[in-house]
Amino acid sequence: MLTILVVGPVPAVVFGDESPAGFISGLAQRLAKTGQLEGTFEQTRYISVLSIPLRSSGTFTYQRGEGIVWRTLEPVASVVRISPDQGVVVVDDRNNPQPVPASELVGVIFLGVFSGDFSRLNDYFRVEHEQGVTAREGDHWELRLTPLRKQLAEHLRSIAIAGTQLVESITLLEPNGDRTEIVFETTESGEKFH
Repeated sequence: MLTILVVGPVPAVVFGDESPAGFISGLAQRLAKTGQLEGTFEQTRYISVLSIPLRSSGTFTYQRGEGIVWRTLEPVASVVRISPDQGVVVVDDRNNPQPVPASELVGVIFLGVFSGDFSRLNDYFRVEHEQGVTAREGDHWELRLTPLRKQLAEHLRSIAIAGTQLVESITLLEPNGDRTEIVFETTESGEKFH
């Protein structure tokens, strides 16, 4: 499940304190102010045993306090909701939520990044601002999440989150070299959560 659902886009700004802790703190404060987002995503999954990558695309909606609706439109339509109350659920054709087993961490990652609640992410990852990537280099920034727990590190090497004013890409790297890349187009307002 972790390789199918990945962290989505969130607004961000570059902050005056260029120290890693200052940057991350400022980013978290900014994200916590985000009320609602919507946008599109293009996801590409590179698997070493396949000669061509797997691609999917769709839309997402985030509403603070409610959660995230992730709609895959291509190649197969599906709807996944991630909320503080229900966790991660797949929504069937009759709009009935079906819980996704063992998906707590996916919910922590998504909701932590969207809401700016890095305290939950800190339970599972070392969150770092990539040094050498500063506002003076075109306002581009990058965060790296590295697993703290051995069990998680067996499945995930790291997550890179990069952007300028908004998160523009997420890359999940696995220990075997497989990776998932997601590119986002985001706006700050949109449809209501449902």
